[in-house]
Amino acid sequence: MTYKINSYNIAEFGAVAIRQGQGVFAVKGILDLPQRIGSIERNWGDSIEPFVNDEDLDYDSRQITLHLSISGETEDELLQNIEELSEQCKMGKVKLQTPLGTAEVVLKGKIEVNREQLSRFATLKLNFVELNPAFEELTYVPSADGGKYLIDAFDLRKDFGITVESSKDLYSTPESIDIDTTDDYEVAEHRQAKDIELSCLLIKPTLAEAIESIQQLWALLASPNIKTYTDGSGITHQVFHTKQCKVYFISNNDKEVVARITLPLREV
Repeated sequence: MTYKINSYNIAEFGAVAIRQGQGVFAVKGILDLPQRIGSIERNWGDSIEPFVNDEDLDYDSRQITLHLSISGETEDELLQNIEELSEQCKMGKVKLQTPLGTAEVVLKGKIEVNREQLSRFATLKLNFVELNPAFEELTYVPSADGGKYLIDAFDLRKDFGITVESSKDLYSTPESIDIDTTDDYEVAEHRQAKDIELSCLLIKPTLAEAIESIQQLWALLASPNIKTYTDGSGITHQVFHTKQCKVYFISNNDKEVVARITLPLREV
């Protein structure tokens, strides 16, 4: 798996990519859908109005981390390798190439270096930010004509290879809308928008197909207008995207690619 910084293979700095946690890639966040920023809704006192027109849709930066192990034949060479790699990362906009895609990033966070005393090895965590993430155009054609586990007319399993394994707060009752008053307020029928979370599993034959499905799902969620989510019981929910959606690959082999996807949505 190739990782490059400004077209330099990380091996030129004596570095190799190391997996993050139980995942299979050294990079994290490069395929996540960032959270929305700015005004996303208005509380009218008796209802919540979501802002989902095209001009309302502004997105935060994408947080990307890269984990490396770096070494040198001597202590001095190790320190030199760390310094040269660090200098590349501090050159303003940096071209980061990974097996999950390429991004123009900026080293906003620190470079975390952990090294045992007198060791010729160290681990690095590089904290990048993609300032203006772009989304692919939605080109998938919806296949559903009724059914379950849908977003609008897109069948999550058939169109994206995604299975919804569980949900959080999908059937919970949200808090009542607060009214700014000093009097006792006994009206309980008006409710806040409700944050729900879908825990999903994506399975595709190849990494390229998995990446394409993820990008197309983000294109759907980042498009204007309220979406209709149809759950496993056939119940519909009016939702829109607000928080960061995360992708975590847990398998990548010749037979299949598997990723866990977390979809936080807001129901109104």
